[in-house]
Amino acid sequence: MHILASEGFGINSNILETNLINLIIVLVLLVNFARGFLGKLLSARLHRIESALKDAEARQAKAKQDLESAQAQLTQAEQEAQRIIQEAQQSADVARNAILAGVEEDIAKLQAAADQEIASERSRVVKQLRRQLVEQALQATQSRLDQGLSASAQHQLVDRSLSLLSR
Repeated sequence: MHILASEGFGINSNILETNLINLIIVLVLLVNFARGFLGKLLSARLHRIESALKDAEARQAKAKQDLESAQAQLTQAEQEAQRIIQEAQQSADVARNAILAGVEEDIAKLQAAADQEIASERSRVVKQLRRQLVEQALQATQSRLDQGLSASAQHQLVDRSLSLLSR
């Protein structure tokens, strides 16, 4: 119901109509007054988002460069490791060959020493056998002499024994 409706000015008591009018007035006020404020707020937010995107793109590009650099360093390190392994293998082969040559030389020296010792021992045994043979021959001769050989037979026997020994 309208109060003071006859005078041209009145209070509208219909809640639906008054809320709609109040809402329109508030929206108009908000659009007019908040436009600058919201525009600045949205513009600042847009600027922050664009800045964050640029920063993220820059970090992504740097990360990509760092990854490429790290991959290049990894490749270089793998090549260096392979080179070191090859050098170590070559050094090991050289050392092994040197050790084998030294062992072969030692074996040759031991073989020569053993041969010399065998020859020396053989010579000693031969001398000893000769000495024993001479002693046995002299003993046999002495026993024959003791049995009664004549002086000329004894002399021939001694000469024959000496000639056998001198050979």
